[in-house]
Amino acid sequence: MPGATPLDLSLLETADSLRSGEMSIQDLLDATWSRLEHTEPAVHAWASLADPADLALRARELQSSLASAASPLHGIPFGVKDMIDTSALPTEAGSRVLAGRRPERDAECVRQVQACGGLMLGKAHTHEFAFGVRTPQTNNPWDPARTAGGSSGGSAAAVAAGTAMWALGTDTLGSVRMPATMCGVVGLKPTLGAVSTVGVLPLATTLDCVGVLTRTVPDAGAAFAAVRRPDLPPPVPVRERLRIGVLVESSLGAVEPEQAAAMRASADLLAADHEVREVALGDLDAHVRLGFDFMLPEGSHWHERFLRAEGGEPAYDPALRDILRSGLDFPAVRYLAAGEARRALQAELARLLTDVDVLLTPGTPYRAPVAADPGIRWPDGTVEPMETSMCRYTAAASLTGLPAMSVPTGLAGGLPVGVQLIGGAHREAELIAVGSRIETRLTPVPWPGSASVTT
Repeated sequence: MPGATPLDLSLLETADSLRSGEMSIQDLLDATWSRLEHTEPAVHAWASLADPADLALRARELQSSLASAASPLHGIPFGVKDMIDTSALPTEAGSRVLAGRRPERDAECVRQVQACGGLMLGKAHTHEFAFGVRTPQTNNPWDPARTAGGSSGGSAAAVAAGTAMWALGTDTLGSVRMPATMCGVVGLKPTLGAVSTVGVLPLATTLDCVGVLTRTVPDAGAAFAAVRRPDLPPPVPVRERLRIGVLVESSLGAVEPEQAAAMRASADLLAADHEVREVALGDLDAHVRLGFDFMLPEGSHWHERFLRAEGGEPAYDPALRDILRSGLDFPAVRYLAAGEARRALQAELARLLTDVDVLLTPGTPYRAPVAADPGIRWPDGTVEPMETSMCRYTAAASLTGLPAMSVPTGLAGGLPVGVQLIGGAHREAELIAVGSRIETRLTPVPWPGSASVTT
């Protein structure tokens, strides 16, 4: 395309260009630094960046072994959420509590990517300890006044702004998928346990997943293949015709017309190749409340060492400190009741997924809100906190441990809209197949500043 740069390509297209000799890994790095200078002052996606000289040296090493590379990630710059340990850069979880923390070794998922030849560009911002749906340090590349979502907002914004080909994030109740929808990129949360969390700072240990954020659905498949645990059985082959369950609108709760329309448009195009039917799901807002009944005690348990330490108040944001302190007294009976409710939801989703292969929902209830707004005001005057309402469609997959993926479907009013796909355990390949069909049939979402932006 006229005016295109190396950063206007997808990950897999870039991998092809590297192997064909159309560009070098250093060319890719040079374009990345140039894009960073242009976008980072407004977006603030990055908590820290690798030293350019170190990256240039690594790029030369990777270039020399490019011909024998087995992975498409070889030589591709990527970002890492600041909840994931890296030995080369600090891991501070967006918090003064861990200021200057330098892990001795990489998280297992980072090690796997490095073994594939990945080129770690830097650490992406997160909400403090991933305990929120906004990433206050980071602005949405489509409109800097709007939130990038959270808590993997830095990772999503970096991919959307074109400063990372792809990035690692973490997802507990939707922290990969929500910012992906807000920023117009793909966000894949794998099956619980499919990617190692060794070396990942926890939020809720029974829910936490490592996920990937990319520009395209096939890119997400390539990134997931690199971080998927090698001891798992091979992926199940995907059948040509799948059963798609579309969440009936009476189950959606409050939702922007633009997001509901994206779901309907996706269902209509999938009906040409798959069996599509409407399905219902229980109280989605109850799922969010249930998720917090795990996040609060499990998160507070990990943070107890700081909360009870002598020598003054720990350096948390005061609001987060108060939330964590309240979790120290979380009733055991309530936590046990949450476990029962979670098992009931798992049974409900298991029954639903005997009738359909993939569940289709909106990505989020609304497009990226203004970051400074305290909540979401609906046309009927109802106001909902972002912290709970944004998780409305994402909580169920987290609580059940099922894989889920956010897929962008276009722009509405200059802001990204998208859908979510939920599938059976370890059936990420089905989500990738369905998501790819949506992606190729609907207007693709470009990234701000690329040659393909027309709005």
